[in-house]
Amino acid sequence: MLDLESILKIERGSRKAMMASVGREGHVCGICHIGQDAINSRLDLEDMGIRKNLHLKRDENSYSVPQAPYVMNKAQKISFCGFLGSVKFPDGYASNLSTCVSVDGCNLQGLKTHDCHILLQRILPAAVRGIMRKDIYEAIAELGNFFQQLCAKTIKVDVMHRMKEQIPIILCKLEKIFPPSFFDVMLHLTVHLPDEAILRG
Repeated sequence: MLDLESILKIERGSRKAMMASVGREGHVCGICHIGQDAINSRLDLEDMGIRKNLHLKRDENSYSVPQAPYVMNKAQKISFCGFLGSVKFPDGYASNLSTCVSVDGCNLQGLKTHDCHILLQRILPAAVRGIMRKDIYEAIAELGNFFQQLCAKTIKVDVMHRMKEQIPIILCKLEKIFPPSFFDVMLHLTVHLPDEAILRG
């Protein structure tokens, strides 16, 4: 059975996978193609025959990497980081994100584990709304809501049964957006969390 610490580890793994798939850990949403959306990941898509719009474009002596829909352009990155830097929290709720965000460099540094949970559950869905495509925003928001319900002080059994039905659909939505390398074991463990929450009470 999973305890709260295990749930938080899975949530942290999900957040790390999401941030790494769109850019390097610490860099926001595709500053560089280091991470889980690298050339090997694009070659895997080609081998599987899926998402032709993301396949590498071959010139005579080089490759060009088409921009993925979940990667932000420079203006979007600045807007995203500006939003994160402007968020204010009550004392003791979370760290002051403005000290962790560099708008010029578009990176996040010095986040505590609790800040990562707040980022995934509450801030990331609001931050990408209007910046990313609707299907991407909705999938991220639904994943954040899933963890928010799971980590609530009071867990209702009927809500957990509903979340149990919804999490495979959320993962399917994410599979349509992100490359296969995004999906590690930690992300797939989310399917079992509602059952574990019901068993633990």
